[in-house]
Amino acid sequence: MNAQVTTSSVTGKVTDASGSGLVGATVTLTHTPSGTVYNTVTQSGGNFTISGMRTGGPYSAKITYTGKTPYTQDDITLNLGEAFAINAQLQDENGTLQEVTVSASGKSAIISPLRNGPSAIVNARQIQSLPSINNSVQDFVRFMPQVKVGNGGTDGNSTGMSFGGQSNRYNQFTIDGANASDVFGLGSTGTNGGQANVNPVSMQAIQELQVVMAPYDVTQGGFTGGGINAVTKSGTNNFHGSAYFQGQNQGFVGKSAKYNDDITSKNYGDFTNRTMGVNLGGPIIKNKLFFFVNVESYKKSTPLAFDPTQAGSGSKVNADTLEYIRQQIINKYGFDPGSYGAINNTNQSTSVFARVDWNINDKNKLMLRFNHVDGSNTILSRGPSTAIFSNSGYGFSDKNNSFVAELNSNFSSRSSNMLRLTYTSVRDSRTTAQFPNVAIYNYNPESGSTVLYNIGSEYSSAVNGLDQDVFTLTDNFNLYRGNHTLTFGTANTFYKSSNLFLQGYFGAYTYGASGTTGSSNINNFLNNTGLTTYQIGFSTSSDPADKAPADLKAAQFSVYGQDMWKINPQFRLTYGLRIDMPVFFNKPAANPDFAAAFPGYTTNQMPKSTPLFSPRVGFNYDVNGDGQTQLRGGVGIFTGNVPFVWISNQISTTGISSQNITYNSAALANNPNIKFNYDPNDPHMGAFVPAPSAAKGSVINVIDKDFKFPQVLRANLGLDQRLPFWGLIGTAEAVFTKTLHNALYTNINLADGGTGTVTIGPTTRPYWGSYANADYGNVLYLTNTNKGYGYTFTAQVQKPYSRGWSGSIAYSYGNAKSLNDLPSSVAQSNWRGPFVINGLNNPDLSVSNFSMGSRIVGFVSKEFRYAHDKVSTTVTLTYTGQSGQRLSYLYGNNILGDYTVGSTSGSDALIYVPANEAEANFVDIYQKNSTTNQWVLVTSASDQWKNFQNLVNNTPYLKDRQGKNTERNGDRMPWENHFDLRIAQSFTFPHGIRLELFASMLNVGNFLNNKWGWSYGTGSYPDGFYPTSASIVNVVTSASSSNPPTTKNGVAVTAPPTANNPYFQFNQNNLTNIKGTYRPYYVNDFTSRWNAVAGVKLSF
Repeated sequence: MNAQVTTSSVTGKVTDASGSGLVGATVTLTHTPSGTVYNTVTQSGGNFTISGMRTGGPYSAKITYTGKTPYTQDDITLNLGEAFAINAQLQDENGTLQEVTVSASGKSAIISPLRNGPSAIVNARQIQSLPSINNSVQDFVRFMPQVKVGNGGTDGNSTGMSFGGQSNRYNQFTIDGANASDVFGLGSTGTNGGQANVNPVSMQAIQELQVVMAPYDVTQGGFTGGGINAVTKSGTNNFHGSAYFQGQNQGFVGKSAKYNDDITSKNYGDFTNRTMGVNLGGPIIKNKLFFFVNVESYKKSTPLAFDPTQAGSGSKVNADTLEYIRQQIINKYGFDPGSYGAINNTNQSTSVFARVDWNINDKNKLMLRFNHVDGSNTILSRGPSTAIFSNSGYGFSDKNNSFVAELNSNFSSRSSNMLRLTYTSVRDSRTTAQFPNVAIYNYNPESGSTVLYNIGSEYSSAVNGLDQDVFTLTDNFNLYRGNHTLTFGTANTFYKSSNLFLQGYFGAYTYGASGTTGSSNINNFLNNTGLTTYQIGFSTSSDPADKAPADLKAAQFSVYGQDMWKINPQFRLTYGLRIDMPVFFNKPAANPDFAAAFPGYTTNQMPKSTPLFSPRVGFNYDVNGDGQTQLRGGVGIFTGNVPFVWISNQISTTGISSQNITYNSAALANNPNIKFNYDPNDPHMGAFVPAPSAAKGSVINVIDKDFKFPQVLRANLGLDQRLPFWGLIGTAEAVFTKTLHNALYTNINLADGGTGTVTIGPTTRPYWGSYANADYGNVLYLTNTNKGYGYTFTAQVQKPYSRGWSGSIAYSYGNAKSLNDLPSSVAQSNWRGPFVINGLNNPDLSVSNFSMGSRIVGFVSKEFRYAHDKVSTTVTLTYTGQSGQRLSYLYGNNILGDYTVGSTSGSDALIYVPANEAEANFVDIYQKNSTTNQWVLVTSASDQWKNFQNLVNNTPYLKDRQGKNTERNGDRMPWENHFDLRIAQSFTFPHGIRLELFASMLNVGNFLNNKWGWSYGTGSYPDGFYPTSASIVNVVTSASSSNPPTTKNGVAVTAPPTANNPYFQFNQNNLTNIKGTYRPYYVNDFTSRWNAVAGVKLSF
C-alpha cells in the first residue's frame, strides 16, 4: 500500500583527461526497441543521474561535450530498481577517447552501487527458462536464499512465502506500483485471488521482478517480511506477440508413494491442468505511443487423495460407513451429501492485461495499465483420517480489477518526479451446501483409529463475502545536487471494505471429540441425540435478509525524505526517514452491556492515529574501486500493514449487529430444545437461533486504542566478491530482525492463573473450568507485543548469464521466534494459534512456524545455440533441499479448558513426555461390540506404553524430552530434496518467427526412483505456513455408563477421571506407518510424486 519501484536508472560521472569533472556534458540514453529518449546534463563534479527509465533494453548511450570526442555504447540492459553506472573520461577532439569504465552494476545486479540489503532480480530470461507449472510469482522468488516457500501437499498449489522467518501475511506484492497484495489478509499466498488459487497477473505479462527484504530506500514500505515489485511488458516500435499453451493430465503425474506394505503405489486420478493465452505489443505512433495486451485462460481439475473406496490409498475410513451415512441423510432429510470416492477440486481463471506507454516528450513519460482477473475454485480436503462428501466443501469466486497511471518527468538535470495513481477493486464470495455443518468424531474398529466425518455446509462459508476498493496516490520528487540525490515523497492509500462473515450460519453440530474411542457418535447424529457442541452465527436484525456486513473505511498516509550521498567514487551512504500514519474513519457499534461487564474495555473503539517512524541508513562500499569486492549493509525500521480483517473483526463481532454463540455440553444440558434440525425453507436451514437478549456466551472482539501496525528493526551485513574464474560472484550475508510491534490476542474473559489446576504426571498446569463472566464466551483483545526475532546466514555463489550459462547455489540457515504466528483471519482462531503449556493467554517465546532451518537452493541453466543461431536448446535444472516442517506434539482434547470453556473439544496444549509408565497414567482402550453391545478391550495400558516408547525411541526429539514438556515447533519432519527440470527447444524462422517447444518436470528425483522426493505433512495443512501438529495423546476426563470402562490392564482405577485429574490414552493407529515405523505425520500425496507439463509457444 506504499510507493514501490517500477523503473530503472542510470548514474555516473564524466571527467576530462586529467580526471576533473566536466559540468554540462550531455548524456543521452535511447531505448532502442521503442526509440524512447532520456537525457540530462552533468552537474558539479561531472555527476549525472537519469531516473524513471524503462527496465530491460537494449539501450544505447551517448555522451557529448563541446571540444571533446563523443562517446557511444550499445547493448545496455537496465534492471528493475537498480542503477547502471557509466563513468566516462573524455579526451579533446584531437586526442583519443580513453577506455570508458562501466561499473559492475552494468554487468550484473549483484555488485551494484545501489544495493544495500538482501535482494534479487528475476529477469525476463529467468522467467522464460526456470521450471514452473503453476506460473506463479512464488515459482521464481523461491530462488532467493532467505525465502521459504510453501506448496499444498495435496495439489502442489502455491501457498505463500516467508522472508527471513516472518509471516507470509506481512509481505507486499506490487505490479507496476499497484498493490496486488491480499490487503484484507484472508489467503496464505498474500496476493489478490489467492483463495481462488489464481495469479493476480499472468507471468506472460511480467517483464521483470525485484525481490527485496531490507531496502533502506525509504520510498519502499508496507512490509515487514519481503517486498516483491513486478514491472510489466510494454510495446515497442516493432509489432511483437505470441500464442502459448501448456497442459498436463494424469499421464503427466507419477504414482503415489508406497510408504508401507498396506499402501498401493497408485496412478493419479482424472486430472487436467492447462493454460493458454495470446499477447500482442507494438506501436500506435512510432517512437511516441505503444501498447501491449495479454489474454490468458486457465483451467484445472485435481483429484483428492486418500480415496476410501480405493484399497491401499492410505485412507483409514470405511467406505460402507460413508454410504450408510449418505443413505440415512437422503432418506431422513431429503438431502444428498454427495459422493465420497473420486472427488475433484476445480479451478479456473481468465485474465486480461493491457498497457499503454506514451512518450509525451523528452521530459515526460506516461504509462497507463489495466489488469482484470476473474477466477473461481472449489475447495475440499481430506486426509487419512478425515472423511468428506462432495457437497461438504465450498466454492470461492474472485474478481479483481486494477488500474495504474504513472507519470515520470525529468524536469532538468537537477530534478525529476514520479506521480502514480492506482485503483484496485476486489470482489470475493463463497458458496456452500444449503445444509447444516456437521462434524462427527467416530472410532473406526477396522483401522483402529478415530475418523472425522464432515457433512453439509462448510462452517465459515454460508455467509462469507468481501468487497474491497483501494485507491493510492504516490509522488516522489528527486533533486540532484552534486554527490547528493535527495528524495522527498508521499504515499497515500485510501481503503474501503464490506465483509460478510457469519460462521455456523446454518448451525454447526459436533458429535464427539478428536481422539475418541467411542463408535456411537454416528448413530447419535442419526438418532438426534448425544450432541457435544452447538455453534450458531446470526444477525440480530429482524430483517431475515440482513447478514450484518462489517464496513471498514481507513487510510494510511506516508511521507518520507532521504539523501543518497556519494561520499566518494567508492562509498555511497543512503539515509532517510519514513513516517506512516494509519487512520480509521469509522468505528464499531457500542455495546453498553459489555462495557459495564468489562470496565476499561469498549467495543466502539479503533486504534488512534499515531505516526510510526521508520529511520533507515544503508551503505555500499566498493572496497578497491574496481567493482570486484563490495561491502554493504544497513539498519532500519520497517513498518508493515496489518491484515485489515483483523481490524474488521472488531466491527463484525461487537455482539450488537451479530452474535456467534457456542453451546458446550453443560449449556446444551440446560437447553434440551437444541437438537439437530433441518428446514430447507428457513434462512438458517432450521438451526436454533436464540433471541439476542438471551444469547449467552457471545464471542466479542475488542482492540487496544494504542494498537500499532507491525514494525521490525532489521539489519544486515553482506560481502560480494567477484571470483577469479568463470565469472562467478560469491556472497556472504547475515540478516537480523527484531520485533518492535506485532499483533497479539488475549482473552480477557479468562481468570489469570486459571480456576484450578490439572495434574499431568509429576507436573501441574492451570485449568479453566469457567469464564470470568458467565454471560460471555471468548472475549478477544487485540493488542501488541515486542517479543520475537529472527536471523538468517547465507553463503551463495552466482553465475550471471554469459555464453549461454547462468546459475546459482546457496545455503542458508535461519531461525525465528515468536509468541504467536497468527495463522488465521478470525480473531478466535488467531488466539488459538500458538501451542502452549500454561494456557493460550500465556504463550511462550518459542520457535516460529516460519523458522526456516537449513535450506539449499540452486539452479544451473545452459543455452546451446547451433545452425547459425537458428536453433537453440535450453536446459535448466534446479534443486531445493529443505529442513522439514516444524512439528508440535499435542493432547487431543481441551485439557487446559481454555480452548472453549466447558467443552472437551479443541487441541492446543503441548504434551508432557512421561519418563515412565506410572507418569504416563494410561488407561485401557475399549471398543463396543455392535452385536453384543458390550465393551471389548482393544489395547491395554501396558501395550499403549510399549507403543509410546517405540514412538519415543524412534523420535530423537521426544527421547530428549522424556520427563519434560515438549515445545512449540520443537521437532521437525524429515529433510526434503526436490529437483526440477525444464527443457526448451526453439526454432527461429524468417521474419522473426520463433517456435518453442518446452517441458517442465517437478520432482525429477521421484521420476528416477519412486522412493525419492517425498514430502511430509499433517492434517489439512501440509504447506508449512499453518501450525503443523500431531495430537498423539488422548485425554480421559469423565466416567459414565455411556463411556468405556476406566481400567488399567483390565483392573478398574481407584479414582474416577476428572478434568483436574485425567487419565490418558495413546492410540498408535492414529499415527502413520512409514517404512515400518509409526510416525506422527504422513507422506503427502501430490508433492511426493513427479509431475510434468508440456507446452508450445509461437512468437514473432
